Amino acid sequence: MMQQVNLLTDELKPRRESLTLNQLFMLWGGFAVILLLVSTWSGVVTWQLATEEDETREQWRLLKETNDRLRASYSATADPALEARVAALRLEQQEREQLVTMLADYHNQQALGFSGYLSDLSSHGVADMWLSEIAFETGGRWIRLKGMTTDPARVPEFLHQLSEDSSFDGHLFDAFELKEAESGLIEFAIDGPEEAG
Repeated sequence: MMQQVNLLTDELKPRRESLTLNQLFMLWGGFAVILLLVSTWSGVVTWQLATEEDETREQWRLLKETNDRLRASYSATADPALEARVAALRLEQQEREQLVTMLADYHNQQALGFSGYLSDLSSHGVADMWLSEIAFETGGRWIRLKGMTTDPARVPEFLHQLSEDSSFDGHLFDAFELKEAESGLIEFAIDGPEEAG
């Protein structure tokens, strides 16, 4: 059996002491000072924000006035002479761009020569047909092909193959002649287009 014994006498027990009047005044005074400091700091921050707001409003007002002055100085109707000059300059620029493109194409054709045409011609071998003359004019826009064949049907077959090559793509021949030679072979001549030659 256990028994609890309290060894603390009444004199040794902790007691609650009430605050004195001076201590209460000091506590309330400290609390009041803290409130005063927080209020003062809040007032200073509010004053700074109000000052910044006034400065920002003034800047916006000055910007608006400047913008209004600029709008007033700008005429809403365009000057017809200026519009005509701009249109003329744009047309001149387009013409120059076209000229530059044409010169670049011409330069590329001159640099490449006729090797593309000749390469495409040599890549197509049609049986019973051969070329005897190849002529180019105006940078390859006008072409004459002459040759001989044992079968006239071979010539259209050859032209169809040429039309699939990059050099001859879009090229039109407008003259086509067939005649029988003394040897019994068929001579052919193809050229065109006429307006380029």
